[in-house]
Amino acid sequence: MWLKGNAKFLLGNPQLSMADLSLVSEIMQLEVLSDSERDRILGPHEKIRGWVQNVKKATSPHFDEVHELILKVKTRTAATLGSELSKDLKTASKL
Repeated sequence: MWLKGNAKFLLGNPQLSMADLSLVSEIMQLEVLSDSERDRILGPHEKIRGWVQNVKKATSPHFDEVHELILKVKTRTAATLGSELSKDLKTASKL
């Protein structure tokens, strides 16, 4: 509904707006999920994925700078979960 026609930004606007910046910040929080969970949520919504890329291009390089912390959290969380899973598997194998 908000991504009308072939326009790059919300509500069919040809230019980036505060609404785009606000919503992309919310959508980017999904990055902390596992890849499979994020893909499950966003997978069927190619227009949203394309819109995120449009916002990223329009705000580059600042987009990556602003979302750097989220991506670091994702990396750290994945490493921690991998380590915990490894421990659980070792414990299970001893049982």
